[in-house]
Amino acid sequence: MIKRIKRTLSLSVRAALYMLVLIAVFFLDIIKGKFFNRKPEESINGPLSSLLFFNMSFGSEAIRNSIYYPRDVEYPLVINRLNARKDNIVLDIGSGRSLPPFYLVKEGAKVCCLDLDENFMLLKDYAYKHGFENYVANKRLNIEIGDARNLPFPDNYFDRVYAISTIEHIPNDGDICAVKEIARVLKPEGIAVLTVDCLSDYLEEWQRVSFFSGYQYEKEISDQSSKSSGKEENPYSFFIRFYDKKSMNERLIIPSQLKLVESGFYGERFNIRHYFNPGVNKFIERFFYWSQPLVSALFYKKLKETDELKNFFGIIGYIVLKK
Repeated sequence: MIKRIKRTLSLSVRAALYMLVLIAVFFLDIIKGKFFNRKPEESINGPLSSLLFFNMSFGSEAIRNSIYYPRDVEYPLVINRLNARKDNIVLDIGSGRSLPPFYLVKEGAKVCCLDLDENFMLLKDYAYKHGFENYVANKRLNIEIGDARNLPFPDNYFDRVYAISTIEHIPNDGDICAVKEIARVLKPEGIAVLTVDCLSDYLEEWQRVSFFSGYQYEKEISDQSSKSSGKEENPYSFFIRFYDKKSMNERLIIPSQLKLVESGFYGERFNIRHYFNPGVNKFIERFFYWSQPLVSALFYKKLKETDELKNFFGIIGYIVLKK
């Protein structure tokens, strides 16, 4: 009984903190709009406020986990630039267990979530847990296993396509194949929005991680499954590609043969993103996760064309394409 009371109080505190953050982000957007003359379509704090409110109504698990720091930029940015309308058919590539598909179906869109990881099918349980069973049953929220390099959909099928921090994790020329596939399944006049990790200079590497990342060496998976050691290991090779301005154009925009509507970058003056990375700082992760949206709204800025990417950290690149 005491544990239940403590848990309820803890959840109430989280909800209160989250609400304060939501209010702060909302007013920060008003202040920036008034004093910095930002156009509504350039702002991401407004859509972020909507997503935070939706996240809060999603339940205790959503309040506890919040939205991971860089996603506080990527989620509202994508929602804003997609401009999805009621009954639009939308494809989310590399969904994981992210918030936008649920937000979009609530707004009236039909969303197909696609991921390579078989564990991704647990998203259906997540949907049922949080009251989206009718959307799944009515085929307004579809959850499928698939590869972005060979999308299992016919030509000219989707009104909108987006991929949030997904394309950069496909090794070799997988990113080029993926954007060609996106162009194929996109309807005429359809819109695609991509976000990717960036640096001042192009870089690709394999990193050792403990989680299944979708694209990795199959041999290491089989080797790990045959091991019976009780030691904690990092068996998977996690691929990541960091784009610069030139490679975004050469590997994503040009191969798609779609019309470029907009592209740009968001970055931090200080390396805040590093400290919010899961597992990097347990203290911040445990006690200050609720502050991530506000910290993101304060420290992330849209970079100007004249800005040198090397002067910023945690850079997020984005591309808006139209068929």
